[in-house]
Amino acid sequence: MSAAAPLVTEETLGKVVKGAGELSLPGFSLYLDRKIGEAALHTVAGLAAATVFGPLGYVLVGANSFSKSVSGRTLVDRLATKTAARESAEVTTARKTSAK
Repeated sequence: MSAAAPLVTEETLGKVVKGAGELSLPGFSLYLDRKIGEAALHTVAGLAAATVFGPLGYVLVGANSFSKSVSGRTLVDRLATKTAARESAEVTTARKTSAK
C-alpha cells in the first residue's frame, strides 16, 4: 500500500505564512527571502499607500510584495504580460478573420 500524500506541503505552508505576514506588514515575504532593500521599500510604500488610499492601498502593496516573492514578478509585470498576450491573440484572430 502506498503512503498518502501530505495534505499540506512545505511550499504551500510557506506561501500561507508569507501571505498572512503581508497582511500585517507589506514586504514581509521579501524579508523572509532576505531581500531587505526591496522589503523595506514595500513596507514604506505600504504605509504611504495606506495613508493615501486607505486599507486597499495597503493590501495592494502587500499583494505586490507577495507576488514578487513567490513568482519573481510584480503585479504590474503580471498584468502587462497578460494584457500583451491578450492583445496579441486579438490581432492574430483579426488577421485570420480578415484573411477569409
